[in-house]
Amino acid sequence: MKNKKYAVALQVQNDAQSAISTYHLLTSNTINREDLTVFEARKDDNGEIGYFQFLSLDINLLYTGELNVADTLTVGRTVRDNSMNTSSYSDLRKYGFTPYYEVVKKAGEDKGNYFTVENGVIKTNGQISSVGHNCTFIVSVYDKKDGYKLAEKELTVSSVEKIATTKTYTKSETHELTLESKDYRFKFDMNDVYNTLGMSSQTFWNAGYSSEYYIWDADRSEYVQSSSSNGVISAGSVYENNEKILYVDVKNILTKDQLGKYKVVFKIGNTGAEVVYEVKVVYPEVTLIKDNDYWKDGYMINAGKLVGSNYVMSGDLRRGYKNKDLDLVFETVAGETRTDFTLINNVLTYTGDCNDEEGNRINISTIDPVDVMVFVLINGQKIDNGTKIQVKFADPLKNITLKKDAKFETTDKKSPADKLQLNSAINLVSIAGEKVIENGTMNATIAGYYNAQAAKFEVSEEDAAKGASVNATTGEFTWQNDGVALTANKTINVKVTVTYTWGVAVGTIPVTVKSNL
Repeated sequence: MKNKKYAVALQVQNDAQSAISTYHLLTSNTINREDLTVFEARKDDNGEIGYFQFLSLDINLLYTGELNVADTLTVGRTVRDNSMNTSSYSDLRKYGFTPYYEVVKKAGEDKGNYFTVENGVIKTNGQISSVGHNCTFIVSVYDKKDGYKLAEKELTVSSVEKIATTKTYTKSETHELTLESKDYRFKFDMNDVYNTLGMSSQTFWNAGYSSEYYIWDADRSEYVQSSSSNGVISAGSVYENNEKILYVDVKNILTKDQLGKYKVVFKIGNTGAEVVYEVKVVYPEVTLIKDNDYWKDGYMINAGKLVGSNYVMSGDLRRGYKNKDLDLVFETVAGETRTDFTLINNVLTYTGDCNDEEGNRINISTIDPVDVMVFVLINGQKIDNGTKIQVKFADPLKNITLKKDAKFETTDKKSPADKLQLNSAINLVSIAGEKVIENGTMNATIAGYYNAQAAKFEVSEEDAAKGASVNATTGEFTWQNDGVALTANKTINVKVTVTYTWGVAVGTIPVTVKSNL
């Protein structure tokens, strides 16, 4: 009969056993193998296979898992109606057609060797270190009978521990999403969807669920369209881990007036059925944690420096808090009038007169504290009404310290005298951490902010009388006793000072003179 298919087999019987040959496809018309296509094969609840044309495929694979390509793909042909419209896909395996899959890594991929492939089975290396990596494989499909190459496709596999931005919920919940630092995907429990509607998965997907869905803004009683919401909340379907799912995406770019409760309604084709989910989007509650190194007597203490004719708080005001992961912004207090400062990009500048009536530089620590509001931002949006703080200018320079390995020793004797270079040991930093002097070398630019002068060295009159001396500007130290030998080791404390506009930074360099006796 024309166009009918026959499955035939040869059966052989002997005294011990019988054997049946492999089935082979016979039709009245020869199948043109050029028309064969590779499909993704997916089973429904009844075990029936549905087919989706395989153009390219992305798969998330648990880092401890494996994927047999033969379980994912199949070979078939497109069946068309009289108008040449695609009506269905025919799987040729049930007629005995046997494809063979050759799977290799794409050249240049997987430099860390996170994936292996053998006999068409892809595996990760089973280590958590593989998470976040992916590899593209070239899948070549052959007719096993004669080695004819039917198709070649790319398959990209990603190693995952879990889908970090996916949350699975049931219909009965309201899902509260706290926006922090990333986009979120709500993945809905598909078994809950099927059970709620009383449908099999096959019936559900065949009903054309996605022909209509909409998002209802419950707080503002209006529909949300992707075009009007700039895509901050959207819904649809996607394949994930070889499963088709419903999802709602919420992007972390919601403005403050877009926060609130949304209803996402999926309409199931023309069945009259709906699946409704609620998503509530909120900003997080944030507690600011003070960095006590920069607070004193209730004020945020910031070092000031002279830049041109203005005092500027050195650095960003954010250093007053330990919340380094937060986006903080500082603003002037609404309704308050101060004409002696500006606040731009979190940097406070004193614009008042920096000199007194006699022309002397005003001590920066005497400037009145400034009222400032600090806000937490998420994607440029203020999440609360802010916190009022007071910021106070402070003397900028800390005391002089020595580098960790600094150790100065000499031996008691009259002549010739040892000379020690003390200058290389000193360090001086500002409250903001700027290195004014590092290992004896002064940074002229930073020192200029504070009008910091070169370090001065001196020894006490008593030590000088015994034989100690130091060059005041170079820091070169000499010990030459007064003719009376030391009977025990002696420590000489060399005082070092740096004078700047509003004060003096002080340090001490100990020098040990060892007795020869």
